[in-house]
Amino acid sequence: MKRENLASLPNMVVTSSEAAEILRISQARLGDLINAGLLNCLNIGSRKVRIATIDEFLEKWDGWDLSDPYNPKKISAGG
Repeated sequence: MKRENLASLPNMVVTSSEAAEILRISQARLGDLINAGLLNCLNIGSRKVRIATIDEFLEKWDGWDLSDPYNPKKISAGG
């Protein structure tokens, strides 16, 4: 699913696999973000994420290092 096709569908839900693809991360990393409470999801038979939630996540965590989602760190200007 292409990200540019989703902008007009903010309340659409995508599977965790599709959400990971949109964010260009692995499904395991997506699970880490969800389990750490950084990314909200629904469980309707399986995990689903709203497109608007992905946008909110990106806006909120822009400028943060989420390598360890249980210990997010602000990225400093120097590196």
